[in-house]
Amino acid sequence: MVRLHVTRQGRQALDEVACRRARRLAVALGAMEPADAEALGRGLRGFLAALDAGTGDEGGTG
Repeated sequence: MVRLHVTRQGRQALDEVACRRARRLAVALGAMEPADAEALGRGLRGFLAALDAGTGDEGGTG
C-alpha cells in the first residue's frame, strides 16, 4: 500500500483544481441542450452499472 501525505499548500492546490473542474463542468452542462444532457445522464448511468457489474479490466495496469 502507498500512503501519501499532502501538505497544506498541496491540499490548497488540489482544492483549487477541484473547484475549477466543478465550475467548468457546471458551465458545460448548463450549455447543453436538455435532450443531450439527458442522453449523457443515461450513458453515465449505463457506464456505472457496467462497472458495478464487474466488467472491465479490474486491477490491471493496462
